[in-house]
Amino acid sequence: MINHLSTSIKGLLEKSDEILEMFFETDPTALRKVLADKLENGENFIGSANCDGFDPVTGKCPGHEPKTLLPSKIAIIITELEKRKSDLRMYTMNSLGMKTAYQDAINLIREMYIGEMEVSHA
Repeated sequence: MINHLSTSIKGLLEKSDEILEMFFETDPTALRKVLADKLENGENFIGSANCDGFDPVTGKCPGHEPKTLLPSKIAIIITELEKRKSDLRMYTMNSLGMKTAYQDAINLIREMYIGEMEVSHA
């Protein structure tokens, strides 16, 4: 189970402009305004990017099942199939058939792993 981190808005507002600019890579004055507005609207925390279901009042993440990363060998195979497909010339029926076969293999591999690569909430 993965639980994302959250950061206190009050804590961020106490940080120096230099620290805010380093972490957020934006104008600290504008950032302070956004953070103050969030705090005024009852939000106490900011969450990690891509955390569906994050509660800005409590700072809680609902928890997520970890993504299953595409095994590196499978990624290498897909890359190699795509390279071989792009190297083929389209001048013969044989080349056209090979391109189709490579694409079919790429699609099959991706379909086999697609369900394991999505994030699901617990």
